[in-house]
Order: sequence, then structure tokens, then C-alpha cells
Amino acid sequence: MDRTRLRRGRDHQVSMGHPPQALRPRLRVGDVRHLTAAAEAAARGDVRGALEHELAGPRVDRGLAVARLRDLLAVGEQAPGWAYSRWCVCQAGRWMLLAGDPRADSMVRETLVAVHADRLVAIASDPKALRAYGIYVATGDWVFDQLAVYERGGLQEFLALRAEAGLLDRADRVRDWAAASMGVYAVVGAAGRSLVLRDLASGTETDALNVGSLSGRAAGAGLIGRLVPISVAPYRMFDSRPISVDAETAGHAVDLLRAGVRLGWLRALSRARDRGRLPLGFSRRAVSLFTSDLIVDPIDACARDETG
Repeated sequence: MDRTRLRRGRDHQVSMGHPPQALRPRLRVGDVRHLTAAAEAAARGDVRGALEHELAGPRVDRGLAVARLRDLLAVGEQAPGWAYSRWCVCQAGRWMLLAGDPRADSMVRETLVAVHADRLVAIASDPKALRAYGIYVATGDWVFDQLAVYERGGLQEFLALRAEAGLLDRADRVRDWAAASMGVYAVVGAAGRSLVLRDLASGTETDALNVGSLSGRAAGAGLIGRLVPISVAPYRMFDSRPISVDAETAGHAVDLLRAGVRLGWLRALSRARDRGRLPLGFSRRAVSLFTSDLIVDPIDACARDETG
């Protein structure tokens, strides 16, 4: 796969434009208003208000936003602060898209080239398919979120410019999350509410909050993810469900991180995709809620909630 050609070739440039334009003709009258109102309610920390507008507006992420908000609403006052911090992370990416931030376009293209290159080549001559796939990536791809929210400063700016006290007061140390770095880990085991992890770059062991990250993992799987600080023991957790990788991919990522290669984790994932060690769509398949890392089907979760 000639990635240089993909990056430079004009036929492969995917521009989403401002999301309300990019989503037409799928939008109904009033959908743009609901998208904006949902984002504004979320920035205030108003779960119910955000959910009402998500339900009334377009479903651009296969129900994931609705499932997450319903879960957060169901947990109510018992929801941990870190769940609200995770909601902040999610909101940061969505605000970039709603604002038509050019960095969002850039990160969509980088994500496509890095981990969706085979699909990108297949639809390169179809502008409508390219735009649709770009939206698909921008509304639920783990790689895009990590690039836009952390590597390009989306979270820091959202917290400084958009988030309001009602949200920030519920979140747990979220301002410290923006500076967290990506890591490569091996699971040593689980002890109560803690995961015991080995940082493969430093060789040290660390504990992280166990909220279901091991579900669906093969024994001994490596993990690529971002550990962030929280105020409850063991005082660290993954910002979102981490990605499972094989030993070769983990080793490659560690080598690049030790060498100080910028986005070394992404280069390792990209090579793993090229060599067939990761399937197409791997970065969208591990869908989880804000309150846990258990994998859910967002459509099924919404259907169960609606039918009781």
C-alpha cells in the first residue's frame, strides 16, 4: 500500500465540510437545531436535555450517543465522576465537528490513511462514498478521537472554551486528562477493582481501575491505551476502552515510543493493519458506555431501553 500516494493524491482527500452540510440529504428540518442544542445541553452537564435532543435529531453514530446518555441517566447521582470526564472527552470531538474545525478534517484523513487505507482505495473514485465513510470515521472511531481530542488539543480547548460548571463540577480531574500520553501495556492480572498492568516501555507495573477492560480479551493480550488520573483508588484508569494488539504490534509500538517517534502508537497500528494483524474497523468495534468498558451494541441497547 503506497501511503505516500494516499496522503498526497487529491483523489483521496476527504473533506467533510461543516457537518450539517456533510450529512445532507439525511437531515430533516430542524435536525441542525437539535444537533446544536444537544451539544449545548451536554456542555452544561444536562444529561436529560442532551438525550432529548439526540433522540429528536439525526442518528449519525448508530445510536452510540443515545445509549451512552441513557446509561448515564439511569445511573443518576451514583454515576462516578470519571464517567462525566469520559463524556467530556466525547464532547470535545463532537464540538470540533460541529464547529467545522479544519483539524477535524485533517484527523479524519489521517485516520483513514493509517487504519482504513484498503477501504479508502476501494471507494476513492466515489465522492459520496468517501464523504459518508469520513462521517462514519468521525462519529465513533477510537483512532480519530485520540488524534483530535488529545494530539490536536481538542479536549483542552473544549474544557477552556465550551464546558460549563454544571459539567466540570461533576467530572473527575478531567483537566489533567488532556496531558495524558498513550502507552502500551500487558495485563498481568486483576485484583478486586484493579487491573495490574505492565508498562512495556518502562517495564514497571501499575494499577488501573477495572471497569471491564478485560472482557472479550484473549489471554495475554497487549493493550494500547491512555491512562488518565482519577481521584478514587487505584487513582488511574483508561480514558476509554483500550485497543487489543498482538505481541508483534505491541513490541513495534514500544520501540517507536522509546525512540520518541511522534504518534508511534499510530504507526504501529497502521503497520498491523497493512499486515493483516488487525481487521478493518478494529477501532470502531470495541464500543462501550461511559460507565464501563464492557462491549455493547448501541442499537440493541437503545432497543432494550425503548421496549423495557
